[in-house]
Amino acid sequence: MVARAFTLLLSFALTAGIAAIASIGPAYAQETMISISGSLTYRQKIALSDNSVAVVEIRDAAQAAGAEAIAEQRIALEGRQVPVDFKLETNRSGFKQGTDYVLRGVILNGAVATWLTDPVPIDPSKAEIDVGMLMLKQSSEPVPFGAEEAVTRLQDIQGTEWIVEEIGGGEIVDNSRVTLNFGIDGSLSGRASCNTYRASYTAVGQKLEIGDAVATMMACAPVLMEQERKFLDILAAVKSFQLDDSGALVLDTEEHGGTLVARSE
Repeated sequence: MVARAFTLLLSFALTAGIAAIASIGPAYAQETMISISGSLTYRQKIALSDNSVAVVEIRDAAQAAGAEAIAEQRIALEGRQVPVDFKLETNRSGFKQGTDYVLRGVILNGAVATWLTDPVPIDPSKAEIDVGMLMLKQSSEPVPFGAEEAVTRLQDIQGTEWIVEEIGGGEIVDNSRVTLNFGIDGSLSGRASCNTYRASYTAVGQKLEIGDAVATMMACAPVLMEQERKFLDILAAVKSFQLDDSGALVLDTEEHGGTLVARSE
């Protein structure tokens, strides 16, 4: 009888313990995530273009001009107009205790950030944050966080032809030609080796996103076709750009060997 009572008591205790763990587990997991919601709008009666993109970013407030974004959400508007609702979810592990962070919204038209909000302080210790309605201000500067250095870099790569010298860490085939032309309207075009191509791009700070490229379909020597395939594959995966100390343009996929290096003609 005593043994049976002990067994029942132990079974009850284990069941209760498992239930308690199950009940706190999801809540604990949720505490590691931050959810920030709100909407972007403006008062002017100006329609956004069909290819506009809304971007919401969180950055270190002290380094907003050049810091890497802690988190980002991009929303292709596809003809939608303001207000634009957003919900940015990110892991708390990316935040440092004692550091101030800000959120800012941007509307991109091609490669230019034409509408910007003021920075909004956020508290990453909270699991859910509602920043409400954020008012956008019209701007002609193609940068969301006042990064003057990034503005110069974006302007420097536009309106000139860049001759690609390296693809994926290796030099291009002798007597071949690979080029990049960044238009101020957000268009990208050039020669891929054998064929010409055209794509679109958007840039925020040093981040760069290139849309699917459309290329002509002329057949060439196998070595040129292989170089062209490699170039277009890397181009589609590019995530950032920079000008190095020598003035070369470096497009980076942020993966090993995934770079394009070019110089202006």
